[in-house]
Amino acid sequence: MLKEPVLEISGFATSGGISKYDGRSFVRFTEQDGLISNFVASILQDKNGDFWFGTRYGISWLTAEKLAIFSKK
Repeated sequence: MLKEPVLEISGFATSGGISKYDGRSFVRFTEQDGLISNFVASILQDKNGDFWFGTRYGISWLTAEKLAIFSKK
């Protein structure tokens, strides 16, 4: 579980995407929202507050403004 994140996102990685807690309920981010894969194995928050998600098919990068993906393709 992420604690005190810069972007105010508390969440965790699952085989069904990312689950984010907004203070009242959980919201899921999946491939339909732009993740490269729903199978998320790891989460890293960098010094800028951006989040990097390690997935089965590559890396998804989340900033306050956008979600980007990196893959072999």
